[in-house]
Amino acid sequence: MPEPVFIDANVVMYAVGPEHPNRAGSVDFLREASAYPGSSHSSAEVLQELLHVYLRRQEPAAAANAISALVEILRDRIVSLTTADVIRAASLTAVPGLQARDRIHFAVMERLGISRIVSTDRAFDSLRGITRLDPADFATWKQTVFPGAS
Repeated sequence: MPEPVFIDANVVMYAVGPEHPNRAGSVDFLREASAYPGSSHSSAEVLQELLHVYLRRQEPAAAANAISALVEILRDRIVSLTTADVIRAASLTAVPGLQARDRIHFAVMERLGISRIVSTDRAFDSLRGITRLDPADFATWKQTVFPGAS
């Protein structure tokens, strides 16, 4: 089985949101992630990010929908954030401009031994050792995450 991937919040937001160029790839990716247990992980910080963004937009029902969708797909593959993750994120001085949440995602991925993230966020392109998989290009990398998928 290939190395699992980490799911960023924006993938879920595109999948459950209105029509957008990133929507189809995000929906297709999450469908496969649901069909292939163990292929994908995320963190409680991603759930918090979904909650934060939707509540800031005053869309509590959308927050609940997005969070429920990701929890249903990943179940026990959503990991907690640790103190060590936050300390590691704070130590990432070699990547100026990297936002706090992206640093947290990187630290969690590092702890889990995951080097690939499904995200539309190009900030991950500047992180050495991380490969960003853009959901808009899902067809080109699908087999690297879900071998044998149709």
